[in-house]
Amino acid sequence: MRPILIVFAFPVLLSVSSLQGSSAPSRSKPSLCTKQEEVYFTSGFLNNKLASICTSSDVSYTSGYLVYRYGTSDRKIELSLPQRPIEFRRFVTLEESGGGDSGEEDEFIRIRNGKFSYVVYSAFSNDFDVHGLAVFENDELIKNMPSLSGSFEGSGAFEGLRHLGVPLEEKAKAQAIWRALLPASSVFHSRPAAAASK
Repeated sequence: MRPILIVFAFPVLLSVSSLQGSSAPSRSKPSLCTKQEEVYFTSGFLNNKLASICTSSDVSYTSGYLVYRYGTSDRKIELSLPQRPIEFRRFVTLEESGGGDSGEEDEFIRIRNGKFSYVVYSAFSNDFDVHGLAVFENDELIKNMPSLSGSFEGSGAFEGLRHLGVPLEEKAKAQAIWRALLPASSVFHSRPAAAASK
């Protein structure tokens, strides 16, 4: 008599977090996200403020929401963007550059609100390691707040948001932002000015 092979098929249930893998950072740092939201970025600053980028737990390429919040460490929200978080792809852009011989890796997420832009960024190389929040009025940098040591959390945020359909930043705009933010040792300051307009 031949042995009978019986195969049982069990449904596999995956949470949003497991589907995203390491896209969303863990909750090891203080943030302005609710317990029901995913924390994609959070950072603290010397002025006792926090900035966080949060998404709904069901966020995907076609559903859910993303919101940028800025407020106090006791969770009083002073700014929340966009006004309609489900429309985040219209107001949020991403930038990533680096690699090669320089060892430099740079990422930012820009949230636009009229003539103002809020840029959360992370950049490092063999010569520097900077993280923070910058505010631009049109193309002018009006405030740059470095993250408090140990408060920055955003590993995987860039890739996670790309998978949600957030568009990439226009190249010329990205170059201008990096030139305003990064130290003189950055590769952006050694590139010809014409490169920023291409």
